[in-house]
Amino acid sequence: MTTLLLLAVLQASASPPSLAAPGFSKLNVTDQQAAFFAEHFAQQLSQRGCKVTSSAQIAAVLGLERQKQLLGCADESSSCNIELANALGADGIVVGEVARFEGRYQLNVKVTSAKDGSVLASASFKAKDEEEALDGLSAAARRMAPEVAERLGRTLEKPSGVALAFDNEQNAKTRRWALVPLALAVVSAGVAVGLYVVARGDFDRLNRGTFTVAEGGRIRDEGKTLQLVSAVGVGVSVAALAAAAAVFFLNRDTAPSVTPSVSVSGSGAAAVLTGSF
Repeated sequence: MTTLLLLAVLQASASPPSLAAPGFSKLNVTDQQAAFFAEHFAQQLSQRGCKVTSSAQIAAVLGLERQKQLLGCADESSSCNIELANALGADGIVVGEVARFEGRYQLNVKVTSAKDGSVLASASFKAKDEEEALDGLSAAARRMAPEVAERLGRTLEKPSGVALAFDNEQNAKTRRWALVPLALAVVSAGVAVGLYVVARGDFDRLNRGTFTVAEGGRIRDEGKTLQLVSAVGVGVSVAALAAAAAVFFLNRDTAPSVTPSVSVSGSGAAAVLTGSF
């Protein structure tokens, strides 16, 4: 008995998450648009290795009217999810909302547990048009599918070729953002070198003694300032290079938020890299 139970647990963990996607609720969008967005998201989850029962398949099992009732059910944390999951043998339910305000779309999607209604994964984003909304749903599926599998203790199937092609395209877009901190690094390094050369010239002049006492004090103070600013430039350049490397090698669905900064004190300067990757 123990061996059979263990085999059953191992088989369950090796199988992909089973999800039901009855459709999205809508506000200021047509039925066709909401249905297309919901179908696209279900398809993307499927291409990410989940086993997804689409709205059309659910309608064939439960009937269109009952599906509409479940989609509009306010008590999504209990009876609605349980009834839908029992009918389809699903581990989770894909729910979503799509709305349009002043020409822009707002999309909220999540996968809830069929057992207790807890949220397994979620995403929320805005889009300026339909194409951006579809890309956002694809990116959301990319993030959410592994989260759902982990929460359920399941294993995703291998991503489809379409999903991998989307990943490559998103990675290429992200890596282009590396040019921004790289350009900052080049400019900062150039400024630092230029200021160092000027400060070095002033230092040589002090060594030669070709100045008055008043000029000597001014040259000394200016040299200290130039050295400090040059050190700041070097720090910014190093931090920007680190940011460029992070953006290039750490892939995300959206451009990383990385900000190089420098703290200056009377004794020197420190380069600081802040943000999220």
